[in-house]
Amino acid sequence: MTKVIDQKTGQGCGKKDFYVYAWERPDTKEVFYIGKGRGVRAHRLKIHNPFFMRVYERLKNDGVDPRVYNIAEGLSEVEAFEIETREIARFGRRNIGKGTLTNLTDGGEGSSGFVFPATRKKKMSLIMTERLQDEELRAVWSAAQVKRYADPEQRKMASEISTQRYKDPEARRRQSDALIGRPKTPEHVEAVASALRQRWESGEMGALIRAGIVAAPPGKANSSGYKGVSFDKQSGKWLAQIQVEKKTKHLGRHLTREAAAEAYDRAARMYFGDNAYQNFPVTLDAA
Repeated sequence: MTKVIDQKTGQGCGKKDFYVYAWERPDTKEVFYIGKGRGVRAHRLKIHNPFFMRVYERLKNDGVDPRVYNIAEGLSEVEAFEIETREIARFGRRNIGKGTLTNLTDGGEGSSGFVFPATRKKKMSLIMTERLQDEELRAVWSAAQVKRYADPEQRKMASEISTQRYKDPEARRRQSDALIGRPKTPEHVEAVASALRQRWESGEMGALIRAGIVAAPPGKANSSGYKGVSFDKQSGKWLAQIQVEKKTKHLGRHLTREAAAEAYDRAARMYFGDNAYQNFPVTLDAA
């Protein structure tokens, strides 16, 4: 007889202590995640992927309290993998347009505590490198990626995963080490150059640069501490200036640097709107 575990306490762990669980929204009975685990895994929200967390939090914000329940208990890990894979296939994954689940894979992977040996990792890398020599296969994968990232939800999810990954200094170091000394192919260099040329010719790049300058705070070399303000030694006053369409507009000389900064702020709002950096945003807005 197999042992049934208590998810709340994690007691009763043995060789057959795995289970397969499902998360569903109780109002519609729609299942949005299938997982496999043991102990209290099903109830540990933060171990789930960002897509799952986004759906879970949206439901909570809408007043819907998602519930989790076990589909099967008292399983070996192999049995749990088999049921997890079957259930994911039955409900379908939302990120590939085939169902309701927020799972990012088809399941059946990630054996608990298993680490691939270095020799296995090297062998897998060589196999993948060999596969990528096939132009037809690369084209198929590329088309699949383009279709995948056409979905705004998918792009947002990928961005969140990437952001989370790069919060880890060790992950950043590994990525950097992998790229050091790796030569770029001529096709890659030309593709990047072509994309930059197109953005520049369309005016998009120039607009982004100008927007960045307008929104930027005063530089480190600015001794006044206020954007658009400098000291005029000849008059002994503070000079206010602003750049508009590559031309410098003089905004007068003032007795104090604060008065000059306010003159800059007024001009910045007039020419660039609320996106412009302002030296006294709170004070002037209140006025």
